[in-house]
Amino acid sequence: MPAGATSNVLEGLVADTTRLLWTDAGLSYYAALSGEGDQCLVIVDDLEAVSGCSNDLPITVQGGRSATMMLADNLPDDSADWTKVADHLWAAT
Repeated sequence: MPAGATSNVLEGLVADTTRLLWTDAGLSYYAALSGEGDQCLVIVDDLEAVSGCSNDLPITVQGGRSATMMLADNLPDDSADWTKVADHLWAAT
């Protein structure tokens, strides 16, 4: 992960499960597993990182300069206002 991925976000993740999903406008979006086995969505910019974890998908996270993002296998039926930006990653529209 880039330098902006602060230790308070990284310490809860299993490093070898981290996968880059997408980058856009200086932001990077990752999927990872937590030490407890939860799925996590991590958003990183140059200054900070934010994450959200759950044992169930979908997971939504909003932080800093980022739009609200969702980690999901498929778009849930009740989520009409989302645009797919990468495999398993959706942006609120």
